[in-house]
Formats: sequence, C-alpha cells, structure tokens
Amino acid sequence: MSTHLLAEKSNLSISYLQSMIQAVLLAGLVSLIVTPWLLGANYLSANLPRTVIHDRIAKAFSSGALGDAVHLRTNTKQGAHQYNDCLILAMAFDDRPAAKLRALSPVTPAELPGNNPCVYLQTISAGGEPTPLGPGTFYHRYLHGQVALTALALQWMDLSTLRVLNDALAFGMLLVLISTNLIFLVSALDRISIRPSQPSEFERAYRHGSLLVLACTMMLFYGVQFYGMSLGHAPSDAVDYLYLFAATFVSFTTVRPWLALTIHAVFGVLTAYFELFTGGLPLGVSLIFFCYASLAVGTRRNEVLWLALLSSVAFLTAFVVAVVTKLVVAGTFFGYHEVFGNFLSQLHFWTDGERVGVVDTAIALAESSHYLGAGWRLLGVLLLALSASAFAFSLFTSWKRFQPGDNWQYAALLTLSFASIVLWYLVFRKHAYQHNFFMIRISVMLIASSFLLLLFTARDRLAGLLRSAAVLARSLPEVDTAAEVKPPNGNSQLRST
Repeated sequence: MSTHLLAEKSNLSISYLQSMIQAVLLAGLVSLIVTPWLLGANYLSANLPRTVIHDRIAKAFSSGALGDAVHLRTNTKQGAHQYNDCLILAMAFDDRPAAKLRALSPVTPAELPGNNPCVYLQTISAGGEPTPLGPGTFYHRYLHGQVALTALALQWMDLSTLRVLNDALAFGMLLVLISTNLIFLVSALDRISIRPSQPSEFERAYRHGSLLVLACTMMLFYGVQFYGMSLGHAPSDAVDYLYLFAATFVSFTTVRPWLALTIHAVFGVLTAYFELFTGGLPLGVSLIFFCYASLAVGTRRNEVLWLALLSSVAFLTAFVVAVVTKLVVAGTFFGYHEVFGNFLSQLHFWTDGERVGVVDTAIALAESSHYLGAGWRLLGVLLLALSASAFAFSLFTSWKRFQPGDNWQYAALLTLSFASIVLWYLVFRKHAYQHNFFMIRISVMLIASSFLLLLFTARDRLAGLLRSAAVLARSLPEVDTAAEVKPPNGNSQLRST
C-alpha cells in the first residue's frame, strides 16, 4: 500500500513538473513572438517627425503645463510624478542618434543637473546644448513603451490634452469595470434566488463580487487622481485594467489552460513594455493571485490554486524573456558589456547596494500614504494599519477554525496576493524608500486582499447580519398608496397620497 502511494505521489510530482515546464515554454514563446512587434512599434515611433514634439514641449513650458519641479504633491492637473514625465519627454525630444538606436535605448544624461530632468528638458527645448553622446547616455534598462506612445500622441495633441485623455481613460476604465461587475453580480444573485442549486451561479457571484471589491478599491485608493494623467504611469495602469477586463469576461478555469496561460504571458510582456520600475511587476503578480482567488470557490479549488501558480510563472517568464530579448537586441548595437553591465549594476544598486532598514522603508511609505488616502495622510496610514490588522486577524481566525474539507485555497490565494507586495517591499526596500511617493500605490492590493480575506473569514457572521437586515426591512410598515379622506360634507372620497 505504501509503495502504491509513493508511486502515485511520484507520478503527481512529475505531472506538476511537466505542467510547470510547459507553462514556462509557452510563456517564453509568446514573449519571443510579441516582443519584436513591440520593438518594431518603438522603431516606427522613433521615425515620426520630431519637430512637432519639440514645439509641443516648448509650448508646454511657456504655458505652465511643464515646470522645473519634479514632484508636485497631490497635484491633480499635471500629476504628482513630474520626474518621469520630464524624463520620457526628454527621451522623445532628443533625435540625434539614428532611429534604430533610439527605438532600443533613448538618450538620457548620465548625470542630470541637480538630478532634475525637468530643468534639463527646459534647457534643451529652449535651444540649450544637450548632453554629449557617449556610452553612458543611452538608457538600456527598459523597453521604453512610454516613450514610443508619448511620441505618437504628441503628433496629434498637446501635452495638456494628452494628460486629460489619460486621466479620462483611467477613470473611465475603472468605472466600466465597476459597472460591469456590479451588473454581473446582480444577475448572478437574481439567478441564485430563483434556482439556488446552481453551483455555477455561486461561482459567478464570488468572481464578480471579488472583482467589484478590487475595482472599487482601486478607484478610491490607487491614487488615480494624482497619477492617472502621468505619461509614465498611465500606460502601465491601463495594462492592469485591461487584465481585469480579461478576468471579468473570461473565467480562467473554464477556458483551456493554454489560453489562460497565453493571456497571462501577454500580460507579462505588456507589463515589461511599460515598466519603469514603478511597481508594475509586483502589482501584476498580486492581481493574478487575487483574480484566481475569486475563482477558488467550487469543487475544483486545488486545480484553481495550481493554475494560479502556473499563470504567475507564465507572467514572470514572459516579463523576463521580454526584458532579456530587448537587452540582447540592444547589445548587438551598443555592445553586450555596456548593455548588460548597465542593467545589472542598477539591479545590484537597488538590492545589494546601500540598503536601508525595513523600519525605515515602512516609515517612508507611511509618510507618502496620502496618495492612498485621497491626499489625507492620516487616512492612508489608517488604511495600511487596518489592512495589516485585518490580514493578521483573518489568518489567525482561519487557522484556528480550520476543519478538514474547508476552503483553504481561497485564503491561500489572497495571502499570496498580499505577500507579493510585502515581498517586493522587503527585497527592493531601498528603491521603495527612495521612491516612496509612487511605490506606495501598489499597497492598494494590501487593502483589497486583506478586506476580501476578512469578508471571507467572517462570511457566516456577515450572512447573519444581512438576514437580520432583511427581516428588519420586511417588518417596516408599508406606505399606503391611497388614504380615505372625508370632506366637510361627510362623503367619503379617495385621494392619492
């Protein structure tokens, strides 16, 4: 008997390993197919006329749409994060190298005057001398999708209009996500009230209810009003919203596994394309675990957990392959030593350089938590504290009450969603410390996952309260639609009330 069990466990381990290898190979293939097209889009964008971009930037400074401040705290018109905006515009502005070189690695000064790209951009847009070209002036570390998109958009509109469009798209996409999931949730609840024996409707209700919670949380606490218009943040945010649309309309557990893995691989490639080390990678992983948690309510919970792990691996593999592909292509033009040396040195700087303590990073994030609290720091700190407390309470309560057969997969996936953000802060705490004012944004997943985990843990108590509220509502006296009125002559008449 024991030999038979060992053989079954061995076969199961081999099956899991094969599935993992297949996920990695599929994601790598998808990334190798999609990434060249994105680099081709960079090349087409680099060939667009630069004169109109020069004019747009010069007019932006003269009109006040651009200034010399790199951080505008809680600014809802130009956006809080001007550093990256000016950096992106400067890379789109500088057209001295050949288009094929700028498509891969745009020009940015190795040493910015006063570490202020806005001052540098204002100087060169006014006719000043740009930084001399050299090995240290090409920005090799990213795929620079924002530069390509910004250069294209400036062909058709000025900077202020582009910011308004970005802002409208951010709020519009979140509003549609909220509305769509609310409609689907109400529809599922209506069907459950008619035919309560349909497991598929329960799964739909959990899925769209969870996504509704997430979309509302992002609308309220993701700092969209401060970063939604940003040239650097808007494209990467849009990729996350598009993934949530995919999770809304596609149940990853009912489609074929290869299709679910392909969706997550494309998600990884697009995240890499618009990544500027602003939190897209940990946020993407956290979103994946959260979305799969919304599916872990049926009889196939173990399969959901395993598919979530495979999808996260596909996302990470596609991301890494996209970055490496870009570095390899850039190395053929600039030299592999320069390109990979630049990338690895910066990665080492953020992980093994002059590191800061965990407490220092936590304090720095708390100091910028006003971006979670709609400009109110106290609210942001309270949200973080409540999230940590709710997470710890829910885990402890779930562990204490656990019985064989309980749905531990739902809690496990939400825990992974929460832990993805915490792990990033721990590993890259120096980066989070120095860039706390935008890295705080990904803490929105701490709020969403801990809140949903608390609801799940207290679901019996919550259901009891809702039943009590329903009884209370039914006990209220009905309002008469008509009342008997006796006029002075004594004849009875009916008058609408």
